[in-house]
Amino acid sequence: MQLQCCGVESPTDWNGKLQTANEIPASCCVQNRALPTKDGKPERQQTCTQDTNDEKVYQRGCYEKLKEIVRKSAVVLMGVGLGIAFVEVRLSQQVSSKTKEVRESWMGKGGRNKGRLFWS
Repeated sequence: MQLQCCGVESPTDWNGKLQTANEIPASCCVQNRALPTKDGKPERQQTCTQDTNDEKVYQRGCYEKLKEIVRKSAVVLMGVGLGIAFVEVRLSQQVSSKTKEVRESWMGKGGRNKGRLFWS
């Protein structure tokens, strides 16, 4: 999955952070092509250059992009959480019912001991 974004707020977050002033990471470039090397194996470029409002660079910051992804995923995560909670409640009810049933079979409905014990 590619976020297709650059910097926290925008590509300008990278200004002066790399070797040259207008250099940015290759992940910010719209077309990060694999370049052939001497041994013939493709290698992705590590950086690229940007110009102001360059169409070759993702202009959207990654912070907003991540917020959008989390917002979209939150509904799914809440649904999964509610589903798990429902299953746990149902299982708890079944265990409670079975426990009560076993207790009544050993102790009687009124809770009095019928005189049947494991060790007697």
